[in-house]
Amino acid sequence: MINPKFINLNQIDLSSNEIKKLTGFFDFHNQSDDTIWQANTQYTYGENNDLKMQFNFQIIKRTNKKSRPCRYDIFGTEGVRISDSQIVYPMLGSFILTKDNKLHYIPNLHDEVIIAMPTSSTNLEKPFGDTFQNLRSLHPYYSEISFAATDPILDSARQTSYTVVRQIYGEKFTKIISEKNGAYPLSLEERFQITLALLKALKEINPQDYNLKEFKWDHVLIERHRPVKVDITYALPKKSKPTKSESKQQESSFIKDTAKHIYSLWSDLSPENLESSIKLDTLKDFDHLTHDGKKLVASAIESMLGKNASFKDLKQSTTKFKEAQAKTAITSEKIHNKNCYSYLRELKEMIPDFLGKDFEGIKKELEAIKKHQSYQNEYSYAKLYTQLITFLDHNIGFISINLKEEDREKLNKFIDVLYNNDSHLLEQTYAAIRHIPHGHRPSKSSKGIEHTIADALSEPFFLKRINAKTASPADNETWHARLSAVVGNTFTPQYYTNIPSIRSYPYKEKKGIEVRELRIGTQAQRYKGQTRVSPLFEYWLKNQLGKQPSQSVSTEKSPITHIYFNNLARDREIFDREKFTFDFLGEGNKEKALTAQLENLEKGHSNLAVITLPADKGFMARGDYLKTKEELKYQTVFDTFLSIARGVDTLEPKIKDFYISPKIRGLLFNFGGHPSSEYERKVLQDLLTNSFKAMGIVNNDGNLIPADRKLSQAERQAVWFHFIKFELTNFIIDRLKPASINFSCKDAIDRGGASSAYFNLMKSIEAGHPLSREEFEQALHAAATSVKGRGMNHHLNIIWNAIDQYVNSQQYKDKLQEEKEKLKKHPELQSQLEWLIQWRDFNCPHGRVTKLLERRIAEVTEELEQEEKNRPDLFLKINQSLKIVETIKFHYDKKVSGKRLLLEAISLTPAITLKSDNKSLIQYDKLADELRITHPKLQVLAGLMKAAIGIILFVFSFSKHTNTLKQGAATFRAGYHTNKREALVDTMKDHVTLAKQLNMKEFDANLRLIPKEKEEQEGESGSTITQENFSINNK
Repeated sequence: MINPKFINLNQIDLSSNEIKKLTGFFDFHNQSDDTIWQANTQYTYGENNDLKMQFNFQIIKRTNKKSRPCRYDIFGTEGVRISDSQIVYPMLGSFILTKDNKLHYIPNLHDEVIIAMPTSSTNLEKPFGDTFQNLRSLHPYYSEISFAATDPILDSARQTSYTVVRQIYGEKFTKIISEKNGAYPLSLEERFQITLALLKALKEINPQDYNLKEFKWDHVLIERHRPVKVDITYALPKKSKPTKSESKQQESSFIKDTAKHIYSLWSDLSPENLESSIKLDTLKDFDHLTHDGKKLVASAIESMLGKNASFKDLKQSTTKFKEAQAKTAITSEKIHNKNCYSYLRELKEMIPDFLGKDFEGIKKELEAIKKHQSYQNEYSYAKLYTQLITFLDHNIGFISINLKEEDREKLNKFIDVLYNNDSHLLEQTYAAIRHIPHGHRPSKSSKGIEHTIADALSEPFFLKRINAKTASPADNETWHARLSAVVGNTFTPQYYTNIPSIRSYPYKEKKGIEVRELRIGTQAQRYKGQTRVSPLFEYWLKNQLGKQPSQSVSTEKSPITHIYFNNLARDREIFDREKFTFDFLGEGNKEKALTAQLENLEKGHSNLAVITLPADKGFMARGDYLKTKEELKYQTVFDTFLSIARGVDTLEPKIKDFYISPKIRGLLFNFGGHPSSEYERKVLQDLLTNSFKAMGIVNNDGNLIPADRKLSQAERQAVWFHFIKFELTNFIIDRLKPASINFSCKDAIDRGGASSAYFNLMKSIEAGHPLSREEFEQALHAAATSVKGRGMNHHLNIIWNAIDQYVNSQQYKDKLQEEKEKLKKHPELQSQLEWLIQWRDFNCPHGRVTKLLERRIAEVTEELEQEEKNRPDLFLKINQSLKIVETIKFHYDKKVSGKRLLLEAISLTPAITLKSDNKSLIQYDKLADELRITHPKLQVLAGLMKAAIGIILFVFSFSKHTNTLKQGAATFRAGYHTNKREALVDTMKDHVTLAKQLNMKEFDANLRLIPKEKEEQEGESGSTITQENFSINNK
């Protein structure tokens, strides 16, 4: 189980004479069953024992009968004592010799070390005692780390055993079972993944090789990071040969134990009295686990409970679990159906009984839902939602005219809940896809969060749909659905997946902000070829007359109860200048018609303000964030912005998409009881100046930074985005004080979603209670997932551009410094602002990685150097991290590939240096592994990162764990010339040279082959040792 696959096997050609010497030496000693060769010890070989060999490092032959030819592990002579009887040595790497005269070098890819201890029967049974179990008490990092070991390799001459040990990540399976319903309960998909990973691991066991009655379930480890992995290495007993009858009996008992443990994962009942037949009601209920799915899970467990259960039954159980998983996969349709259930449940106390005969069928269904104590997997809630909204939108005019006056209040309350529907569907949608944005990394961004979510929620063709005739979110993203939305005679998105909801944030409650934000798609429609506004929305608007939050009390009470921020197109041409294409389908003109209907809505509704603001094209063009050449004059940009905001026509851009009606301008820019053009200019100038400050273009005095600077198109877009999405929007809301608002384009998920997410982010920062990263990710992707079964589209890059500009500004840095001062006085608190930097780094678009990496290298260097002065207690950690930054800069300057990995490394380095939180350490460790496995040229950096983790653990564990640190140094040195790999001796040479750069003198002269009698001396430029300087000492 311990033997790694030969990942990145590096073939090294040696001369036939050198191969002959090495092969002759090891073949000779293999005949006498030698397994270890000490450093600085002379060994003889050959027919007459007249040949001699000596090494300056230690070598052991790993005992593995399945592997041919033999594998030899190389480890250093300087070890770290971790107990009275145990010493840990750094593993440098391994090699094999093949009969075709080739040598293959295997880097240490599995965090392996060598533990030496006096030989005893106890050691052979339990190779390293409880030493590593005690690590968990030293640092949280070890809560997800355990260790696996090979069988001890004996050096009988010294009465010492050597055990190869590697780190493995994971939680105890038994602990996961006991806490499966705790604070963070296991999801349905997690239970499937853990079960299948466990069965896969167990199927590798040969029952004839083990006394399975001694299998330690408490030592089965689960790594829950996707993909889920199971390690049973430490759970397996020592290999033995049970008799045939014992083997059969143990096998049957073991398979039944497996069934009981898996049953415990799926049921809250004790498995002690588990029989061959499982009652379905004993299995835990899940939203998407249907009756058929439960039957498959029960049947899969029952397959392992037979009288003659064997390992063959594991295959049958695996097949059934996979079938159940496929049937219960979370799809966009299932999420939508659950969302419809949550939405309809909010209506249960307000269902009217006076809407006519045509409503009777819908009313009965709504009444039936009242009795549903929980979500019913196979009930078509989505179909009922579509029927309800369609009926009401088509008939609300007729119903209103014929309504009895005593029923009007009840109807008004019912219609109000259709829009003010606090079903928390955004929160429950995000819970299903949370792991995707949570696990997003720069190096994995080629597909993007948008498509990763779509893939995760795709609907298998064989899966039976709950709502056969109702569109799912994924259906809305197909080419024919998108085409229909553009050219079709009917466009009514709210009838299907665009369910109204409320965007709720804790910062609003903390600051007493009463303005509700509705998440609704566009309320403009095309119905039978005619453009109109939803009749249902118009009825709801009339209901809002006079409704305002308590905070609206002022010298002039505003009559506005709702602000509709429209992000649909207003200015469009047949020829698209950005794409150099013609709009043959007329999409732009159709959006203009929808915008016209919305803006005209103000005339019939005095309590409504419709503000059309740019969200796409013009200065919001999708490609501008990539244009970083600074060639625009500041004053020209400022004046253009001001003219557009004042409604003055400008030559450029042709597409402005900006409109505020004269009526609303009069309310916004009222000075002394009258609309004032001069007051309007002053307010807009101040808001624009605030925007340039927030983006770091000008200082607090309004002066350019630096004075002669010009702006790039990316900077222009960032300032315009901030002005439109926050400064102006915030001013409008504060001035009009409505009861509710919405940000809507077509679906309110991309253009409208970006507007909402950015506004709430900046408003929460202004309020002193910044959104958490979780809340922000939800704001970005939950609505898009619920409506179209994907994440936010390219508008994520536009919001990224603004956030990148903001976190580089002095304004953000000042807020960050204020927070740091606060945290010094209250160390129990955590930063609420720093996550923005890592979010910016981890979501960087491909085209901006190079420039961001260059800037981050400079920023992190400055930050660490400053902390080095302020925090002498962190000297070791900061010193090592600065070496990492230097190495990243070296690779950046050399223009090596893998810049997104370098960006991830530079982003995480301050976190593990100054915080050392468990999550960052695990992430950093895995990144180091990925660097050395997939990018050989970055192995030096990987080694430094490993060493940094070692230093952190060294500090926390009072100097007991320098093995990790030294292991990192070994990786660092092993990778120095990994791109050459001309010989094993070349690799060994790097261990020496780079040890000096690390100031780790204890490695010098211990990790290399015996040099020739005279070594070339180092010159001023550093080490000039070449391959010829090293050879095998052979006489």
